[in-house]
Amino acid sequence: MKKLALFTAAFLASSTAAFAQDAAAPSATAASEAAPAPAQAPIDTSGLSYSNKWRVKFDNRADSDGEITFVVVLKDAAPVSIVVPIKKGTSENSIASVVKDTLKKSVPKGVKVERDDGEDVLVKYKDRFSLTLKGNTVKDLDINLDKE
Repeated sequence: MKKLALFTAAFLASSTAAFAQDAAAPSATAASEAAPAPAQAPIDTSGLSYSNKWRVKFDNRADSDGEITFVVVLKDAAPVSIVVPIKKGTSENSIASVVKDTLKKSVPKGVKVERDDGEDVLVKYKDRFSLTLKGNTVKDLDINLDKE
């Protein structure tokens, strides 16, 4: 009987400790889930250049994997940041194709995107808008944005 009492006491003690650990785990998880995600820095729209047609010119092959980041700003609309992933070895014509396809899927309604001269992408809209190259982490890839 004494052995049964000791066994029962040991079992209850271990069960209580396990229960306490299980109870602590969800509250730690809940605390991490409740923490707000860091907000993205707002895009500065002061000093932007506007046109109704932009030409994006690509020159050289990609010497590394990387990303090209564009920002599109239509009048009275929130800026739209668009990231285009590029793989190492991609040619300028293929980069233009990838950028065209990604922009077409991501730009606001009404903005037209097409390829021109193989390595160029034209971005057009009925009103004046801003197209900005925010970043380029692809090595040896030259990108020029020109108003038309």
